[in-house]
Amino acid sequence: MANRLMPSPNLVLVVPCFNEEGRLHPEAFLGFVASRPAVRLLFVDDEEAIRQLAKRALSAKGYQVLTAESGTDALRLLEDYGGTVDLLISDVVMPEMRGPELAERLSKSRPEIAVLFTSGFLFDTVGALEETTRFLRKPYSIAELARKVREVLEDNDRNPMAR
Repeated sequence: MANRLMPSPNLVLVVPCFNEEGRLHPEAFLGFVASRPAVRLLFVDDEEAIRQLAKRALSAKGYQVLTAESGTDALRLLEDYGGTVDLLISDVVMPEMRGPELAERLSKSRPEIAVLFTSGFLFDTVGALEETTRFLRKPYSIAELARKVREVLEDNDRNPMAR
């Protein structure tokens, strides 16, 4: 059964528990959760504190999170990693390579990857990116980040051409 609030659909198997006398405890159940492979995210930001906080928070939500400190590092990491990545979350303004350039380069080799941009810079620096639904303004809370990640992934599932 799919649950839109979770990173991946889960199957819950419920088995009733019995006491020593063989009587069923109606309120006592054992739950077993089996889920599909986790959704993989690549989080790119030149600020280490932001990367580490995002990795901990998103991992706690059930996502597998890879991190990189620059666009160049992200490309190198993905080349070595070789596995699939469902979502790129990238700061817009970074040294070496801006987030939009990273996303464009990744889309050539990984057209299936969805993209979420973040930035704390003013509109004139970020431009039209802020107008998209796939943008998150810094500073953001952990709850806002998790909600936006889920929203982008769900939107990508419904409309794969909107990458």
